[in-house]
Amino acid sequence: MVENFVESVESFSNSTVFTCLKSVLCQTKATTRTIALFICGKSIIFLTAIILLTKQCKIQWYLLTKFERGTRMNQVESSRKKWVVFTVVTFICTIAVLIGAFFAIHHMRENYAQYTPDEITQQIMEKLEPKDLAKVDAGQISKHYEIPDGVIESSSLYMSKSSESASELACFLLTDTSKYDQLKHAINTHISAKAAGFKTLNPAQYNALKNVVISQKGRYVLVSVGSVGAAEEKLFLDLLNEKSS
Repeated sequence: MVENFVESVESFSNSTVFTCLKSVLCQTKATTRTIALFICGKSIIFLTAIILLTKQCKIQWYLLTKFERGTRMNQVESSRKKWVVFTVVTFICTIAVLIGAFFAIHHMRENYAQYTPDEITQQIMEKLEPKDLAKVDAGQISKHYEIPDGVIESSSLYMSKSSESASELACFLLTDTSKYDQLKHAINTHISAKAAGFKTLNPAQYNALKNVVISQKGRYVLVSVGSVGAAEEKLFLDLLNEKSS
């Protein structure tokens, strides 16, 4: 500020106006010269003040404009960052929803009950027509298969009419696909106990029990013992695949 003041005074001292005032003072009387000098001094101070005030206003305006530009730039940058964050979060949420929907649909398809176990075993019986199997009453199934509560929703069982045959056909509907291991353990326990009785009495039936077919499709589990086990499994899978398609 002081340097600006000195520069302004020097500029004014070298100006034509100041030279004219100086010549006029030299031609006047002492009293008039004193008055004129006083007026000139006041004029110089006034002009200097105006110059300094103008420069100060320009500086303040420049700083204010620069601050506003910086503020606007900061606002634009902040808005851009918020938009990027919003876009990323929205994208992640969308992917999460799609993945969740995929697993939900997959779980629903796995747990969808298309047929009752009775309908499945009945269709297999009608197509293969095994003569030596008879339907076991629903209340008697627990005497053959010790299945924990809450593992199956319903079941259907056919066993050989002859005590010399180990043939059987069973279908179970799980309460949930996650219960399969518990049911399989109960099936293996039943088959092992039955095989122990045929091991020495009837090796052929013992081998049939050792080659038992256990097939799972969604909530359905098929158990087949006998010479037509592969054919029964194929009908079981074809039936469920046809329904699901």
